[in-house]
Amino acid sequence: MQRLFEIASRPLRMIVGLNSGTSMDGIDAAIVACEGAGPRVRLRFVAHAAFPYPDALRRELLRAPDIDGVAMCRLHRHLGSLFARAAIGVVQTSGLTLNDIDLVGSHGQTVVHLPAGSDVASTLQLGDPDVIAFETGLPVVADFRAADVAAGGAGAPLMPRLDAALFGDVPGTLALNLGGILAWTHIGADGVVTATDAGPCNVPLDLLAAAASGGVERFDDSGRRAARGTFRPDVFARLLADPWLALPFPKTTGRERYGSAHVTQLLAAYPDVPVDDLIATHLRFTGECLRLSLDRRLGGVAGIRRVIGSGGGLKNPALLAVLADAAGHPIESSASAGIPGDAKEAVLFALLANERIAGIPANIPSVTGATRPVLLGKISGG
Repeated sequence: MQRLFEIASRPLRMIVGLNSGTSMDGIDAAIVACEGAGPRVRLRFVAHAAFPYPDALRRELLRAPDIDGVAMCRLHRHLGSLFARAAIGVVQTSGLTLNDIDLVGSHGQTVVHLPAGSDVASTLQLGDPDVIAFETGLPVVADFRAADVAAGGAGAPLMPRLDAALFGDVPGTLALNLGGILAWTHIGADGVVTATDAGPCNVPLDLLAAAASGGVERFDDSGRRAARGTFRPDVFARLLADPWLALPFPKTTGRERYGSAHVTQLLAAYPDVPVDDLIATHLRFTGECLRLSLDRRLGGVAGIRRVIGSGGGLKNPALLAVLADAAGHPIESSASAGIPGDAKEAVLFALLANERIAGIPANIPSVTGATRPVLLGKISGG
């Protein structure tokens, strides 16, 4: 405990943030210097590295949530080691040593997320933090979503906490997280943070690209398939009928709704439609999800002055085009704010670890639906 007290008392903490998102393609690791905590926290991005999952592991993870208990247990341990190696790896590539690092914040790998409104609200991320702590020799903060779920929230989105830290003094900023799921944060003129998941993003597009290529392609590289596909109004109408879109805010979604089952049903419903057409149409649907959520949550785009994007979707120009049209502005990379687009989620979990060690609640109840602010994350090691 003494080590944790010492870390908490430091004016500046060097933290490794670790994340693997809904796309389940690997681990992003970032080193962040965090000065202070709470509303006045100051962040300095130091380094980022990506560590792809082996193909066999990714195939096993993509079976989630249909993974039996024994396999889940083994994955929890194995992923813990992989996250530890990612933490060590990013430190080595940065030129620092583990002695320069105070703390690790690990999101782990979500395999099941049942938000508030489900029969039993719960969430599960794999990647044993005790393994990470043992193999790195560093204290680890992990399991960031569970406390918010316990307090009646959805456990997501958590990115608005980082968006508030980065853009809280830039009213009119709309920050888009273009990961497996599309989420956004808006900084209002009065500093009020509004945020939500808007709908699917890369998860169904990746799965459709894999189906079109017989499993050779893991994603639609640069949006080429979408660009040569033809928009199908009949498919679009089916997608728009999704009842999730009409659910009240706050709300969140994930692979359980827009993963393998969703894509399998779509392929079965349109066996004679070229898969590239399905990709083009689903991409347009992603843009419409953004438009609908902005209309319902913000009353439109009038209050938006700037759009900042992050995540894998930044590499897809076809996706950026439909989202820019929906938001009414071109999309800048979060690199313009000093954080590479691929690193932002890892930076988030470094920040959340910083807040936890400082004893600062980091959820935003108006965003997640929690009944009150809570401390996010459990501490291992130290």
